[in-house]
Amino acid sequence: MTDKTYAVLAVATRFSDFAKLVARQLGENFDETDERDDLVLFVRHEANQGDMPLFERGLEERFIPYDLRWDPGAEFDAGGRQLRVRRNADGALELQRHEYYDSMRQLDAKFVAELIDSGDTSELRRTAANAMSAGAPIDDPLEDAPFLKEHDAALETLRSGATQSRE
Repeated sequence: MTDKTYAVLAVATRFSDFAKLVARQLGENFDETDERDDLVLFVRHEANQGDMPLFERGLEERFIPYDLRWDPGAEFDAGGRQLRVRRNADGALELQRHEYYDSMRQLDAKFVAELIDSGDTSELRRTAANAMSAGAPIDDPLEDAPFLKEHDAALETLRSGATQSRE
């Protein structure tokens, strides 16, 4: 039996129709879909290990940025995964992925106490900075993700496939 937990995947509102078409094409079902001002949330109350692999892969293949966040399970920590899209120096699109767990940002209290007792504040600062950056999310807000010309072409292809399947 797999470990199930609550998970929510967010996309920027400008990608709402696109993401919904991807979900429909893949046969993905969600417990809730919540549309907010800047984000659309796809919610599963019992996601296997907090993942939505089929939906994530469908979004990645179409260069749709997202944030996925999951609660802790019996055998794993709370955490998340982010995907952003960038243009490289040659102008091609590339994906930037980041996965993190909340426990990555925790400092061992005994180790910190030993550093304080030793008076080595430079080591304490370095250790704290490393712990905080280990779980740091990608800086670019999801809401600012641009809709690119490549998205237009992929969306049109997806729409034409959806139209053909209904005929």
